[in-house]
Amino acid sequence: MRLTPDGERLLVEARAVLAAVDRVTAVAAELAATPSRVLRIGMSPGLGARLARGLEMLRQTNSDLDIELELVAIPVVEQLAAVARGEMDLALLRAAPAGEGLQVLELWPEPVAVALPASHPLARRPAVRLRDLTDLPLRIPARACDPPFHDFALDACRAEGFEPRLGRPACDAADTLVEIGNGPPAWALIYADAGSVAGLDTETSKASVRRLDPPLTARGCLVVSTAKAQACVQSLAAAFGSTGPKVGE
Repeated sequence: MRLTPDGERLLVEARAVLAAVDRVTAVAAELAATPSRVLRIGMSPGLGARLARGLEMLRQTNSDLDIELELVAIPVVEQLAAVARGEMDLALLRAAPAGEGLQVLELWPEPVAVALPASHPLARRPAVRLRDLTDLPLRIPARACDPPFHDFALDACRAEGFEPRLGRPACDAADTLVEIGNGPPAWALIYADAGSVAGLDTETSKASVRRLDPPLTARGCLVVSTAKAQACVQSLAAAFGSTGPKVGE
């Protein structure tokens, strides 16, 4: 007895299905043997709510998996290198660049705003144009510290037709806002949520955060190693790219 041509084609597909079942069974057995999984994660400031929401989704979709979190607080450049080497499981970053050994998935929009002294005339406007800020020095992170955002800020200014005059390199957003409110006149590009994180909704703040006209948006990214299995990458992208309500709401 011999298989018909149609039977031979079906046999190839059947073997592929059985092989896939074997792989799923092996993965399930591995998870069952090690139910506690520590995720080493790096991220940009202000993404805590997205991180919490993504972890909750991972727990809901993997009910037998006990996920533990370890946040790695190192500069962006070092985060990218650690992910590529497999020393960190993932990073949640804004405007992340491509790099050797890295997969960068753009998952969500990140509105960008301008911060300037509350006493500056432009602070009285509901929205500010970048080209109106050419007389003030721009405070952004040094490129060696945060290349993605440094380049993003310069490219935004150049797209508006001017080369910004750079001031002293900025540190984290909260400290930069304090300096802008209390130091020599300057301005900074920050992510729009940084104002609420720094408490700028108070009446006593000496720095103002204003919308940009036209609006400026960066991309929030999931960064993982190219060695990570694609099924895992898809699961992480679905969890951390979620735009649903924040945990606890």
